[in-house]
Amino acid sequence: MFYTDCMGDIETTGTDPNNAAIIQICLVKFNLETQDVSPNIFNRSLTIKPRRYWDEDTRKWWSKMPDLYNKIIGRAESPEKVIRDMIDWVGRDQLRFWGKPTIFDFSFIDSYCKDYGLPMPFHWRTARDLNSFIAGLRHNAEHPDTDYVEFDGTPHDAQDDTFHQIKILFAEMNRNIQASVV
Repeated sequence: MFYTDCMGDIETTGTDPNNAAIIQICLVKFNLETQDVSPNIFNRSLTIKPRRYWDEDTRKWWSKMPDLYNKIIGRAESPEKVIRDMIDWVGRDQLRFWGKPTIFDFSFIDSYCKDYGLPMPFHWRTARDLNSFIAGLRHNAEHPDTDYVEFDGTPHDAQDDTFHQIKILFAEMNRNIQASVV
């Protein structure tokens, strides 16, 4: 199967991509046209890189989910190793990067690549924002409500969030196709 796209989700210590740390990153390749999803996922946790810090509001937010936080941090590895392995996992394919929102996930990944002098494996021109894409499908600029798509797993676990975002994307595309047939 040829995969054209990659959905990504990260968990962080704050919202500033140049100073907060990524603590978990998940990427899943998929084919937008066929809606096939690769079973080979990238799901890793990172130690907090020196010079990156906790936003205190984010620290308080994570303190309300100690089991999930401990699960993520308990398997943390060197951030440089994780980023290098991520680049290898993406490979030379020109995958479109998807995020919810793209500005958050893409910016953090790009910032880490810059920190280590490594090439960003995704190009900003082909990055796709899930929320904007859905708004376009619906011909409605308001923030899309996608609560009708059932969540499987644990919210704020990057892997479960990534698969949920793919599920939302496919559900919205299928709704749009059905609406155009009627």
